[in-house]
Formats: sequence, structure tokens, C-alpha cells
Amino acid sequence: MKEMKTRYSYQQQLSDALVILKMNYSKYVQVDEQCRIDLSAAKIDKLRRIIDEQTDKIEYLTAMLEEEKDMRDEKLQREGYVDVEWHRQQMRELREQIGSLIEKNSQLQEIVKLGAREQTYLEGELKLLQNKMEKEVKLTEKLTNGFDLLKAELDREKEKLQAKIQELKEAQDAATKLKETGAQPLAKKGSDLEGTVKKGRKKDTKGKTVKETASKEAALKPKTTKEAGTKQAAAKEAATKEAAAKEAAAKEAATKGDGTSEICDEAMAAERKALYNEIKRLKKAEEEARLQALKLQKEFSELNQCWELKFDILKRSLHAIKNEMHIRQSLQQSVKFRRPLLNERRAVPIHIQNRTQNPPHKRRWISSSLYMPCSPLPEITTEIDVESDDEDANSPATPAVPSVLTPAETSQKEDQI
Repeated sequence: MKEMKTRYSYQQQLSDALVILKMNYSKYVQVDEQCRIDLSAAKIDKLRRIIDEQTDKIEYLTAMLEEEKDMRDEKLQREGYVDVEWHRQQMRELREQIGSLIEKNSQLQEIVKLGAREQTYLEGELKLLQNKMEKEVKLTEKLTNGFDLLKAELDREKEKLQAKIQELKEAQDAATKLKETGAQPLAKKGSDLEGTVKKGRKKDTKGKTVKETASKEAALKPKTTKEAGTKQAAAKEAATKEAAAKEAAAKEAATKGDGTSEICDEAMAAERKALYNEIKRLKKAEEEARLQALKLQKEFSELNQCWELKFDILKRSLHAIKNEMHIRQSLQQSVKFRRPLLNERRAVPIHIQNRTQNPPHKRRWISSSLYMPCSPLPEITTEIDVESDDEDANSPATPAVPSVLTPAETSQKEDQI
């Protein structure tokens, strides 16, 4: 508050002085050439008086300097000699310690950067392994789905083969029943059965063999019964040759039925073998996929352990960096702690400087020669100076805690020290 009041009063005095100077300039300086010749003698007297005042000032200041030198010598004799070399040695040691700490800090920063790079690299590898695992899981799902589909197809094929076997058995039973009726209907039925078997083999994938064979058998049964009736009447009248022909036709139909059954058995055996091979291949692929998944899981666990170890190392290194930074900050605080010396000079306050620059006789001359439209402000007494000096003497020197500085700022501070 005192400082604000003094500044405000000085600003007012400065504004008043500027107004006075402006008025004096318009009154005394802006004059005609004739007035200038008359004022030359007055100016010379004024300059002489200024020179005398300056010589008095110089003498006063030289006397004060001599007094200060005497006082300084007395203080040095009283307090004793200060060991400057010891302080310099301490400063050198502190600088060396700070340099070593800076080197350690740079090394730790490089280690942290390398750790970050390894972390990014391992994260990329981990992502690749995760993608591989996802692909393997999808592949195993596809294989299991394919295995289920093949199993369902195998069941369907088994049902179809059983239906075909049943149809062939029914055809054989019908052929044995029709042996008694005659050779021609048996031959026709054998040819029809062969046609149905061939058509059924061609249309296995569509699932229509059962319906076609059933419809054909239903169409053949009324024809065979009618022909059997007519042939029975003809057989009674015919000779033994016809009976022999009937027996030969029956034998041929039997041999044809055996050939078709053998072909069906061979086809079923081939299909069963193909299905068995496919199932075996799928089981082998499933086992390989399971082994690959176990391998990937093992690699994933190893990577997790490696990452845990690396993060533990990083935590320890960060704790070490924090400890180093704490030591460095404490050393900087101890280096920057203010230690006043005896030969340190303090700056004179502004009001004292103004008072020494403008002595009382000069102020009286200016105030008497200038016209002042308003009353001047009161001068600041010496009580303020005494109070400020007492406060400075009583106030303890509390050094501010420095913040964490950059290396460039620390080097500048060390050079200043």
C-alpha cells in the first residue's frame, strides 16, 4: 500500500511538473530574437550556478564513498575473512554432480524410448497373433460345420442305400413268384427292374428313386397278372418245349437279378470308402487345428509373461527416475539458496535518488521562478524511508522454492552462479 501511495504521489508531482515546464517553455523560451540577446547573461549565470551545484554534489558523493569504504573495512576486520576457495570448490563439486545426474537422466530417457518402441512392436505382433487365432477359430468352425454336413449327407446316403436294398429284395421276391407264370413276363419284369435300378442310380442325389420304383411296380403288377392268365391257358395246350423255354427264361432273369445286386453292392462299398476317407481327413484337420490353437495359446501366455516382466522393469526405472529428479531438485535448491555477501550493494530507493538529484535550494529556486496554478502535493517525509528500512532489516530472507526447469535454463543458471 505504501508503495502504491508513493507511486501515485510521484505521478501527480510528475504531471504538475510537466504542466509547469510547458508554461515556462511558452513563457521564457518562445521569445523574440531581441529578448534572447538580453537573456544570454542570465543563462550564463544559471549555468555557473548549475556547475557549482554539481561540484558540491561530487564532493558530497566522494565523501560518502570514503565513509562506506571505511565502514566496509571495519566490518571485514570484525567478521573475519571469508573463504572464497572453499565455496568455489563446493560449486565445482555441485556442477559435477549435476552433470552426472543429467547424463543419467538422458540414459534413462533413452531406455524409456527403447521400451516404448519395443512395446509398440510387441503390440503389433500381438495383434497379428490375435488375427491368426481368430482365423484359426473360424477355420475350425467351418471344419466342424462341414463335418456335420458330411455326417448328415452320409446318413441320407445310408437311408437311400437301405431303400434301394429293400427295393431290390422286393424285386427278387417278385421275380421268384413270377417264375411259375411264364418266361416272357419274367424277362419283361427283369428288364424293367434293370431300367428302374439304372434310373435310381442316376437320380440318387434328387431322392426320387423310391417313388419311381413304387409307381413302376404298381404299373407292372396288373400287366403281369393278365399275361399270367393267358399264358396259363396256353401252357395247358402247349408242348414241353414251351415249358423248357420258360425254365431257360427264369434262369436268365435270376442271373440278371444277381448282376444288378453285385453292382449295387460295389457302388455302396465305393461310397462308404469315400465317406470313410473324408471323415478321416476331417478328423485329421480337426486335430491339426486343435494343436495349432494350443500352440497359439501357449505363445500368447509367453507373450503375456514377457510383457509383465517388461512393465515391471519400466515401473522400477520410473521410480529410479523420480528419485533422481528429487535429488536433482534438492541439489538445485541448495545451489540456488541465496547467500548474501559482504561486498553486495543495495540499490537506493527512488525517492532518495530524486532527493539527491534535486537538493532543497534547487527546489526552492524552481518553485519561486515558476507559476503554479494549484497547491503542490506534500513531500514524502523521511519517516517512510525509516519504516521501509526497518521492515527490510526485520524481514527474514526466505528463498523461493524453484520449479522444475528445463536443461537450457539450468545451464544458464549455473553459468550465472
